[in-house]
Amino acid sequence: MTTLMLAMNAKEAARVCPTIGIRISHDTLLKILRRVPVPSEQPDIIGIDDFAFKKGRRYGTIICSAQTHRPIELFRSRNPDELIA
Repeated sequence: MTTLMLAMNAKEAARVCPTIGIRISHDTLLKILRRVPVPSEQPDIIGIDDFAFKKGRRYGTIICSAQTHRPIELFRSRNPDELIA
């Protein structure tokens, strides 16, 4: 569920959750997200991939830790300048 919240804002996530069988409000989603500890160590190896929010229309880029397979950063475009910054 945390990955779902990282990929979109809380209101969008609360709207999508019933389709996967979870009934929850956006306020509760934010409370859960605030309790998740932020990893403090920097990964040695990262993976970068692009994906489609909506195929053929909107694309994004994700950076993940290769060791833990957890997302580090999510970008709402495939713009390389945004990734470099």
